[in-house]
Amino acid sequence: MSRSAVLIAAHRGGAREVTENSRAAFRHAIALGADQVEFDVHRTADGGLVVLHDATLERTTTGTGPVAALRLEEICRLRLRDRREETVPTFEEVLDLLAPAAIGLRVEIKPGVDLRPYPGIEAAVVAALRARGLLHRSVITSFLLPILEAAAAAGAPRRLWLVAPLVQASLGSTARLTELARAAGVGELGLHIDRLDAATVESVRTAGLEVGAWAAHEDAQIEKALDSGLAVFTTDRPSAALAIRNARLAADRGGR
Repeated sequence: MSRSAVLIAAHRGGAREVTENSRAAFRHAIALGADQVEFDVHRTADGGLVVLHDATLERTTTGTGPVAALRLEEICRLRLRDRREETVPTFEEVLDLLAPAAIGLRVEIKPGVDLRPYPGIEAAVVAALRARGLLHRSVITSFLLPILEAAAAAGAPRRLWLVAPLVQASLGSTARLTELARAAGVGELGLHIDRLDAATVESVRTAGLEVGAWAAHEDAQIEKALDSGLAVFTTDRPSAALAIRNARLAADRGGR
């Protein structure tokens, strides 16, 4: 793959540039021309879906306690801590905002505070995507293989396993990593940018899986992601990543 063909995903809409997982962040990602936008989904006490990273409310909102302890109506009245003019968005709101844009969706389904999957969240996420005709533009991601298996059962065609560095280290080999992914029916792996090298990329691809990276935020990490022949990487700094990729494209054209 050409280094300039690597796709760029705005992580939480671009968390170092605009308040994470906010409507403003998603509009920002669209306006930049990011290839994809990544965001997180939790389930409320009454089965609603909200876009927040944490399983608890304190860090990013004016609320307290677990997301799962409040009803959807209660959470949607909360303000984002770093953007008080905005309330917590629902999953459906974010989908409706993104639907008209030519941008791919990376939907990370989060577990609750006990790190267990929310009952039925995968089917609810897939149903909302299907209802808006967005399933074909979406990749369901998770650090937990059971969530991805449930998403597959619900009809999600693309699923990506986000591999935590401790999990990657504990498995001991890329072969074991890809074996588990294939057994779970997962077609793509997402590795931490600092745990990725050319041999790992080649090994994953030889196993018939696609490979991407997450947490490529600093310039050196972005450069590495673009040089590694990945399918895609997520970054909190999509503006910087797009500028670096565009500069490379311009240099490539100038060298012909």
